[in-house]
Amino acid sequence: MSGGGSDAFGQESVPGKITRHGADEDKHGRSFDALLKKRGLTPVEVPGIGRAIQRTLRECALAEIRVHRDVSLAVMAHMGRVLGWSRARSVTLAAGIHAAQPTATRAWCLITASHAA
Repeated sequence: MSGGGSDAFGQESVPGKITRHGADEDKHGRSFDALLKKRGLTPVEVPGIGRAIQRTLRECALAEIRVHRDVSLAVMAHMGRVLGWSRARSVTLAAGIHAAQPTATRAWCLITASHAA
């Protein structure tokens, strides 16, 4: 899992979803600011709310990553039993699933760091 794109089943990868969501949020924020200006209103900054929102989004994204990992492991284990995979194959595939999670976590950290700057 390196960046955006789709997996073998045509599902968008987690870093791809995070990147797209961040871009959508930026676009909606600019649209909302333009609407406020058009109506003669000024945006009001609420101290600390940005960090709270960012923390909540990060927690949600990391929870989604964990769920995705756990579901992947469960499906892989079931397929291994159904198809009679060797223990070595199952362990290797599980290691690959675990190895993919830090990539998604790093992607989220990079994206949030770039938005905070």
